[in-house]
Amino acid sequence: MFLINVEQNMFLHIVHDEKFIDAAYRIFEEASPGENAFILFSEKKPLRYIKKTPIQFVGRFAFLNRNFLNSLKNYEAIFFHFLTEQDMQLLARADKSVKFVWIGWGADYYDLIVGDRTKLFKQKTLAFYGTQLIDDQKQTMKSKLKKIIKPLIYKNIDKRDIVNRISYFAPVIDEDYLLLQQALPDFRPAYLSWNYGTLEDDMLKGFGGSMVGGNNILVGNSASYENNHLDVFAILSNVHLGFRKVLCPLSYGDQQYGEAVVKEGEKIFGNNFVPIRNFMPIKEYVSLVSSCSSVLMGHLRQQAVGNIIIMMYLGAKIFLDKRNPVYNFFNKKCAIIFNLDDFNAETLNKELTLEEIETNRQILKNHWSRDIILEKTKTLIASAKGLRDET
Repeated sequence: MFLINVEQNMFLHIVHDEKFIDAAYRIFEEASPGENAFILFSEKKPLRYIKKTPIQFVGRFAFLNRNFLNSLKNYEAIFFHFLTEQDMQLLARADKSVKFVWIGWGADYYDLIVGDRTKLFKQKTLAFYGTQLIDDQKQTMKSKLKKIIKPLIYKNIDKRDIVNRISYFAPVIDEDYLLLQQALPDFRPAYLSWNYGTLEDDMLKGFGGSMVGGNNILVGNSASYENNHLDVFAILSNVHLGFRKVLCPLSYGDQQYGEAVVKEGEKIFGNNFVPIRNFMPIKEYVSLVSSCSSVLMGHLRQQAVGNIIIMMYLGAKIFLDKRNPVYNFFNKKCAIIFNLDDFNAETLNKELTLEEIETNRQILKNHWSRDIILEKTKTLIASAKGLRDET
């Protein structure tokens, strides 16, 4: 049942049906042709986001199967693309000789940094979350059954301990690695720099010479509480926006929360509020948001980096909370970036100079250009290949 031509494939990638995976497949294959296999813990089904990656479906409980676990010993390394509970069960059961690399996304490691996710909610968002918590306590029969059955299948695992079975960790930005080390002094995985997608092939394909062409405003990146939409709306409501539209991406995440954001956005901004509820191909999305000259992100953690890269490259002004590690990341690199606390009529109406836009573009190219990402991928692969020699 299980795997894959191991003689040909040196690396096993455990992935999810997400929009980043095709970019990962392309760059890994360019760096190490024919040496990568991609699996998904699921019964076979149509995929929504993955279009080009050859996926092999493996049962949801493959981590219980001895043959599957033994097959892992044949690979140079196993790559986790977003660490899930299933992956942690696999870590707990795999032979000690099996080597792992974790490519983190943010949502899969910020629990280790902050513990309680509500620490990432600002005042208005936290108050709204409290009202929803009461509704969430009304569990369905299905969720009750899951709570009963889960302990019978899953080992009781402390995430803070099990992640130390991993040899290398590639977070979205290096600031996140430092935060993890501060939160977990015994955190063992070594740091590697790697990111999904390139400017030329993924984020801005067909828009390399483009610039923002309007004065609308982009708020947030998804339907998650960590966006702190309600608090950002409060900031915007204190400034005269004129005929500007407020665009708000809500195509993935918590749909119940997304509906609440739409309701509040329409209440405050009326017809000028434009929620983006459906997933769009990247070219359509960039074409739409390129009408925005200002971007307001209310996150207190690293999130929405893809959106920030796209909009910064196109010449938009980026407003981030100064407590957000992404703000520190770009600020250290001398990017032209703005503190969310400084948003007002003056900063809203100010335009970046061509020189400032070019400064930001060069910073982005130094981290997300095709050549840079390919080089990072080759370094990642070389590091993974060396893991067996360390055993």
